[in-house]
Amino acid sequence: MSVDANIEALKNSITEFETEYTKYKERNVNSAGSRARKALMGAKKTINALRKDILTEQKDKKAAKKAAKSKE
Repeated sequence: MSVDANIEALKNSITEFETEYTKYKERNVNSAGSRARKALMGAKKTINALRKDILTEQKDKKAAKKAAKSKE
């Protein structure tokens, strides 16, 4: 999954969490609380994937910069 797709998935997870948490708090719907926790777990997984993608990009840029510098 690309970084942009992960960012969009994160936004969707947060929106879903807000919706379900509101139902849980305002209407006392216990199943909405479970869905809110599920949405947070999805956000956590997406955040971890984003962290890995960003780290990979940083390493690639650093390696490319080092390779360009060594060619000079």
